[in-house]
Amino acid sequence: MRLTFEYEPDDPRQSGFIAALKERYARFIDNDHPDIVVVVGGDGAMLRALHRRTPPPDQPARPIRFLGVGRGNLNFLMNPSSVADQLAELDPAAMPCHRVHPLWVEANDELIGAAYNDVVIGAGVADCHEFHLDSSDGEFEGYELRGTGICVATPLGSTAFNANNRGAVLPLDVPLLSVTGIVSNRDLSEIFAGSDLSIRFASRRGLTVFLDAHKTRHLDRSGTVRIRRDETRWMELTFVNDGEFSRRRIDLLKGKRK
Repeated sequence: MRLTFEYEPDDPRQSGFIAALKERYARFIDNDHPDIVVVVGGDGAMLRALHRRTPPPDQPARPIRFLGVGRGNLNFLMNPSSVADQLAELDPAAMPCHRVHPLWVEANDELIGAAYNDVVIGAGVADCHEFHLDSSDGEFEGYELRGTGICVATPLGSTAFNANNRGAVLPLDVPLLSVTGIVSNRDLSEIFAGSDLSIRFASRRGLTVFLDAHKTRHLDRSGTVRIRRDETRWMELTFVNDGEFSRRRIDLLKGKRK
């Protein structure tokens, strides 16, 4: 099995741990053609690793398998840190994995990046914007909304901000999105089966597009954000104990019912 390690270089908690892992598993390391990318840290480190290894949509891509070693503040997408002691024993072919598809995001016809968790369009909670939603499948057709923002979440990201925003928690392996309004005049909480969503907006002070909680682009007073789910490419998240990951998602759903 061939491994490579990724982590956040500016996180001092990981440097010594990573150095020990690289020494321990030196004979397995192949940075150019790994079977598994081992990500050490938390959910943010995992999402940034996915972004770093996602080529632009006009370049060829292949699925890459990621395994998280949880040593961050939020470890929802990660395995327990004890998995670091089992890396030499893992069989990639026998490990369950979940495909995660990117959302390509354009602002005013310019590609600004990809998202694996969610796309949030908005600004501060005191701001109010006008939104018009359309989709190629007709599910949204001139849908009008006023509010501080809109969240579009993937199945993977549906347990993050989307869940706190009363959006549906989606099964992992389904081609669906959760679309919710943020402090809005209409109760927008839709499970969207399409793959292409266009959001026109008008705002007195402009707004910001966040991809996976990263502030990506500030937009002026009006424009269009287009979000497209890419069914032709994906990454793979793998878990040593897939049942434990599923239980985490179920526990989150139970917590929402209380």
